[in-house]
Parts: sequence; structure tokens; C-alpha cells
Amino acid sequence: VVTWSSRDRTREGIERDFSREDADAYAAFAERWERAAERARPLMSEPPDRERWLEAVGPGILESSVADELRDIPSEQVRVPFAVQGLIGTLAGPEDPGTAFVGFYHDLGEAAGVPGAWGYARGGMGAVTGALRSAAEAAGARVRLQTPVASVLQSDSGESLGVVLEDGEEVRARAVLLNSDPVRSAALAGVEAPAGWRQAGPVVKVMVLLDGLPDFPSWPGPEPWRGAIDIGFTLGDLTAAADDARAGRPAAAPWIEAACQTATDDTLAPHGKHVLSMFCQCFPVDVDAEAAADTAIARFAEVCPELPDRVVDRIVLGPRQLEERFGITGGHIFHGEMLPGQLIEERPDRRRFGGIEGLYLAGSGAHPGGAVTGAPGLLAARAVIEDLTPQAP
Repeated sequence: VVTWSSRDRTREGIERDFSREDADAYAAFAERWERAAERARPLMSEPPDRERWLEAVGPGILESSVADELRDIPSEQVRVPFAVQGLIGTLAGPEDPGTAFVGFYHDLGEAAGVPGAWGYARGGMGAVTGALRSAAEAAGARVRLQTPVASVLQSDSGESLGVVLEDGEEVRARAVLLNSDPVRSAALAGVEAPAGWRQAGPVVKVMVLLDGLPDFPSWPGPEPWRGAIDIGFTLGDLTAAADDARAGRPAAAPWIEAACQTATDDTLAPHGKHVLSMFCQCFPVDVDAEAAADTAIARFAEVCPELPDRVVDRIVLGPRQLEERFGITGGHIFHGEMLPGQLIEERPDRRRFGGIEGLYLAGSGAHPGGAVTGAPGLLAARAVIEDLTPQAP
């Protein structure tokens, strides 16, 4: 199944390769989700309000399984790539409640120009944080690197006064915004983590350096490398991978979403080389990451047999390695599952995190959740401005 930024082009391909019935059902599904996305996008930059989200998208998208949302598409092969979007970064199978919203959430972006389309930041994701830093410094901010924070500095009455660095230095401030996940933020603040918070990441990230782009036998040439590549053949495959991880086993047949950024941005690797980033699921938190990478590469080779011989180097980050490298507890990319019980008002409040006045949660653990949106930080920043701005008499 090949999907394009153009819904009409995707529909034409599905009709050609599968059936008119599949194409019509896909078009109806895509139209329904896009209309809901138009209503939901403004809510991303507003405080959490479940009733408004229900009014915008309905209980089906907000609470049901992604498999249920796709049920009208006759061919399972056509349903699978859309089902994968409901499982990204999530320890769940396609029949699990709430996975429809995970998939829908990934349709809310507009950064690439076409609503719902994905894109690459030229120069890599570091270019995004570099731009943010430049803008902040131009506005007068001071950025300190390699400066670990040990704890939140508090008054005897439980108000935030700033932070204490690992070297003992105190940095005082009228407000403290934490971009760390809720569990790590709670540890820094010396409070209990949110009760029952689910943050066991199921992802092993495998980044490989290739000495050239191999061919897919089903689609030779460079074109397929310019988009996301999903490896997962049936809904049963997706379910089995989640079941394995829940039972504490690495997925025997992991599903993969891969992207080759250098197919569109040649600044990210030496001339003639390419970088392939593979998002592999599902795995338990304490998985042997290198063994998981071997399994994932073998799985990818089922559709691209030349791949293993093209690999010249690799970096593998399982949940524990993601935690050690980036400080994300459990290696969960969304700072906690975005499933029922952890959505909208059920995510920690941006204000008074842990009951501490002047302490704000600005990361993906807050509403509206993960992915590269900046929305939790925007909402936290607005809260700080509101709270520190003197009120007119």
C-alpha cells in the first residue's frame, strides 16, 4: 500500500492495486478524519477540555480502537499501514481502546504544508532545537548546557524558588518550567509520581549508516526511500508484537516504521552514504537492545534483502538506553501512554505540578501530549505569563 500527501493519489493507487470498494472506504475514512482534525487543531493550543474534544472528534476517535475506525475498509492489507499510526510509541495492539486517538493525533500536524503530512527538518532535528535556542537568545534568554539539575528549590511553605544544580549552585527564579517527563519531574520536585502513570516505552530505535540505498524488489529505485516505510503485514502481526512485550518477551516479529532522511537531505551523511532510522516495536523495557536490533534488521530484510549487506555502522537505543541518554523515564517518547486514563485532563496539570506553587510541567507528559508539536510548552508558557502578570484592579 502506498500513501501520498495527496488523498486523491492514494485513492487512485488503492483502487488500482486492490479494489474500488477499498478505495471508496479509504476515501470516506480519510475525509471523516480530516474534517474532525480541522475541528480539533485549534484545541491543541487550548487548556484541556474533554467535552470540547468529544464535540470536535466524537467518542469513536477519542476512545475506540484504530481497528474499529478502519473496519469499513474491506482488505486487511489496506488497513494495516493506517493501523500502525495508532500504535506509534504505544504499548498496544490495533484492537485496544484509545489507539484510534493515537493515530488521529498524528494527523493533526501542518508543519509540512499539507494537513496531516509528515516532514523532515532540514539539517536534522537538532536544527529545530537550534532555531528555538537562537530565538530564545535573541529575546534575552541565557542557555546553559551540560548543567544537570539536582532538584527544585522550594520554600518552607512549598513554593518553587528555582532549581539546585548538581554542583550545588542555586538558580533562583519566579517560575520553574520542567520539560522532563512526569516521573522524573516528580523526583526533581521531591513529590510522588502521578499515581498509576504508565510510562514503559515499547520502542527500540535503530539508526544505521548505509553505504548506499538498497533496492526493494517490489519497488526498485530511490523513490520509496523518500517517505516513511512501514513493515507489518497483518493486524495479527501488530497484535502479536504487543502481546509479546506485555508478557515480557521481545517481539518475535516486530513491526517497523522507518525513515531515510538522507534520501531528501544529503547534509546528514557523508557523500554516498545514507542514514536509515528505524522505529521498532514492541519490546519490554529491559530488552537486550542489540539483539532486538538484529531481529528488526532481519525483519526489514524480508522486504529489502539487500539491506543487511549495506549496513556499515549502527546505533541502537532501547528503552533503557533512551532513558540513560535523554533522561526519559522508561524511554517512552510521549512521556507516558496517550491512551484512556492518560488523556486531556487526565494528564498532569501544567500548573502547580506536584502541588508546588510556581512549578509548571511543559513537556510531553502534560496536555495535549507527545510528538513534535510544542503545544505543552506553549500552554505552560501562557500559564506562567498569566500567573505573573499583575491583575488590573
